[in-house]
Amino acid sequence: MLNGQEHTTACFHGICVKSAFRSRGHFQRLMQEITQYVAEYDSSIMFVTKPYLYKNYPYRMMIPEYDFAMNNPKLYQNKITLK
Repeated sequence: MLNGQEHTTACFHGICVKSAFRSRGHFQRLMQEITQYVAEYDSSIMFVTKPYLYKNYPYRMMIPEYDFAMNNPKLYQNKITLK
């Protein structure tokens, strides 16, 4: 629901093409298929880690993404619990 009305949203994660198959148009074809598929929805959301790959498509960055890495993950073994 959005503003009291039913609203359908398509959601997908970034497209991956194995390096051995790049530069053959696979990415472009997949994006064309996705664009046709999401046209049936009121809106669509795409989650990606490399937004520059999608600059030629009708998506725009809404929220900057942050990546975090641990310098030494072994220091934290058995010290992290999820609740």
